[in-house]
Amino acid sequence: MTALTPDREQVETFVNALFKHAGTEGYASIRSFPDDATIKPFSIKSVFLEGGLKSVVDIAVNEAANAANAIPKIVFCPPISVFKGTRGSWQAREQDILRGLALSVECDERAQAARLRLEKMLGPATIVTLSGGQWTDPATGELHPKLHLHWRLKTPAEGKAQLVNLKKARVLATEMVGGDASNKPIVHPIRWPGSWHRKGEPVLSCIETANLDCEIDLDAAIKALTAASGNGHDKPQGRGTSDNKHDWMTPDNELIADIKSGKVYYGSLLALSARWNGRGETREETIKFLERLMHESIGPRDDRWKARVALIPSLVDSAQQKKEKGAWAGKIDLEASIAAGHGSAQKPETVVGNLLQSSAEFVRAFVPPDYLIDGLLQRRFLYSFTGSTGAGKTSVVMRIAAHVALGQPLTKYTVEQGRVLFFAGENPDDVRMRWIKLCEEMKADPDNMDVCFLPGTPAIGNDEIRTKINAEVAASGGPIALVIVDTSAAYFKGDDENSRTQLGNHARMLRTFVNLPGGPTVIVTCHPTKAPNVDNLLPAGGGSFLNEVDGNLVCSPVVAGALIDLHWHGKFRGPDFEAIAFKIQAGTTEKLKDSKGRSISTVTAAPISDAERSVIDDARRTNEVKLLALLNREPRLSLTGLAEKLGWFYKTGAPNKSLVNRMLAGLRKDKLIEKDNALTPSGRRLAEKAEAM
Repeated sequence: MTALTPDREQVETFVNALFKHAGTEGYASIRSFPDDATIKPFSIKSVFLEGGLKSVVDIAVNEAANAANAIPKIVFCPPISVFKGTRGSWQAREQDILRGLALSVECDERAQAARLRLEKMLGPATIVTLSGGQWTDPATGELHPKLHLHWRLKTPAEGKAQLVNLKKARVLATEMVGGDASNKPIVHPIRWPGSWHRKGEPVLSCIETANLDCEIDLDAAIKALTAASGNGHDKPQGRGTSDNKHDWMTPDNELIADIKSGKVYYGSLLALSARWNGRGETREETIKFLERLMHESIGPRDDRWKARVALIPSLVDSAQQKKEKGAWAGKIDLEASIAAGHGSAQKPETVVGNLLQSSAEFVRAFVPPDYLIDGLLQRRFLYSFTGSTGAGKTSVVMRIAAHVALGQPLTKYTVEQGRVLFFAGENPDDVRMRWIKLCEEMKADPDNMDVCFLPGTPAIGNDEIRTKINAEVAASGGPIALVIVDTSAAYFKGDDENSRTQLGNHARMLRTFVNLPGGPTVIVTCHPTKAPNVDNLLPAGGGSFLNEVDGNLVCSPVVAGALIDLHWHGKFRGPDFEAIAFKIQAGTTEKLKDSKGRSISTVTAAPISDAERSVIDDARRTNEVKLLALLNREPRLSLTGLAEKLGWFYKTGAPNKSLVNRMLAGLRKDKLIEKDNALTPSGRRLAEKAEAM
C-alpha cells in the first residue's frame, strides 16, 4: 500500500494561524486516537513552545504521518490550546489549560449554512477546514462536506474567568447551529488540516478558507452570540434543529408565519406541501404558492434559504408519493384539522415574531463579498452568460475556467486558484478540441489541469444523478471554485422551452450547484430571448430566468467573429466593471488532426489589454474607412473583388472574404451602409473625407 503523506504546508498554515498568540510558555499536546474511542490514545507528544512554532509543526507532521499509516485507523486530532506543566507533563484536561487560543465549532450537518450564520455574527473565520467527512441531506440525498470553523482570539483566554467565557462561547455557537456537541470543551481533540481522514477511503483534510488576519475579541463574541441565541430564529443547521419542528396539527397561519419571518422553513414547507396536496391543489399551484411564501420571507437570502427554495419541487413530489402510499395516515386528519380551525385553505397573512430589527441587528447580518475573480465574480453566486450562437461565449468561459485552474490574473483582475467543474453539454467534442488548443496556448499541461468535465447531458437535476455528481466531486479531491454549465438549453429537461415557469424552475435547479463543497461561482451559458436586443441581451426565459440569477453577463460582438466584450445587461449584483475585451482566434495545433492526418482548426479566446484593444480598434476603423472609400468608388464589386482590391488575403493566398463580411457588418451596425452595401449619407460624407486626406 502506498504510504499516505501529510501536507506540511497545510499543517504549517494552520499552526501559524491559530497558535499565533500562544506565547512561549507551556506546551501543545499533539495527540492521536483510534476511531474506536474505547481504546487508549495512540500517541501523545508534548511540544513545549519555547522552541517556537516550527517545532510544533515538525512534530505534528511526523505524528500525522504515523497516524495516517497505522493499523487500526487513527485520527490525528490535537486540541487547539496551550497546557501548563513542566518537562514530562502530558495531560490535557480542562484544569491543565494555560491558554485557550480559538473559538472552534464542528459543523457536520448543513455546515455551509451554519458557517454563514456564525460568520454574520462573528466575522470571517480565521480558518475553515474541510474535515474529510461527508453528511447526507436526508431530504435530498445530496452529500455535503463537514466543516470545522476556527476563530482565533485576539487575546488568548487565560485564567478561570476567561476560560469559562471561552467554553460558554463554544457552547452558544455549537448549540445555535446544531454543531457537534462533543466539541464544546476547549480541550476537545479536533482533526487538523493536512492530516488524513480514514473513516472510509482516505481523504486529505484540507483548509477551505484561510483569513489569516481575522481574529475576534472574546467578550464581543459572547455578546453577539448571547444576543443572537435569544432572537427567535431556528437552528436549521444540525442536530436538534427547529427547522423540522412542526407537528402535523400546527395551524396553517403559524406555518406560513414561520416561513415569512424566516423562523422555520423546512418543517413548514413539508407540512404545507402535504396539506395543499390533500386539498386537491395541483403540483404547479402548490409549488407556486410555496415559492411565493419563500420570496416574501424577511429571512436572509443565504445558503439555507436558497437550498429550501430549490427543494420545494422535491417536497411537493414527495408529498404526492406519500399520499398515494397512504404515508400521511395517522399524521394529519385534514378534515378534523379544518374543523378545528387549523387547516383552513385560506392563506392568512398573520406573522409571528419580530419583523423589525435594530440598527445593530440589521448591520450584523452583513456578509462580506467572497470573490473568486476579485471585484468581478463572487463565490456562491449564479451568473447567466448570454450571447447569440457563434458569439464566442463558450470560448470565453473556457478561458475563464483555465485562469481559475491556473490561478492566473484575468487582465487586471486577480483570480483565486481552484478546481473547476465544466459541464460540456452542447458539444463535448468541440469543447475537447478547444481545450487541447487552449492549454497549448496557455503553456499548460491538460493532464495536470485541475478541471473536471462532464460530457453529455444527463439530467443534472435528477436526485440520483446529482448524488452521483456530488459523490464524484468529493472523491476526486477537494472543494470546487467554479462551475461552468454549457449551455442552459442543453440541460433543460422541461417539455416547453417557452414556459417561463419551467425555465424559472430550471434556473433554481442550476443555483443549487453553489452548494457544492467550496461554495463555487456558477456560470451558465445561455441563448438569448427570441428577437434579442443587442443592447439588452437577456437569457431565454426572460424575467423568470433573470430573477433567479445574481447577474447576467453578456457576450457582445465588437468585431463579428474576432473581438467581443464581456459585460452585463439587465442585472448584476455587485460593483459595475468596465467591459473586458476578448480576442476570438481560430488556429491549429499538431495535437489536432483528422483521420487522414490533416490539421483541424478550432477557436479559442484570449483577454486583451486596453492598449491591445486600442490597437485593434484603430486597425478596425482604418480598415472600415478603406472599405467605405472603395465602396464609394466601386459599389458593384463582389466580396472577392473587395478583398483583392484592399489586399486582404489569407496566408494561403485566397481572398479573405470573411474579413470583408465582418467589416461590412460593422459598417451596417454604425449605419454607414445599407443592407445592399449602398452608402448612407453619413457613410458617403466619411468616405469623401477619407479620400480627400
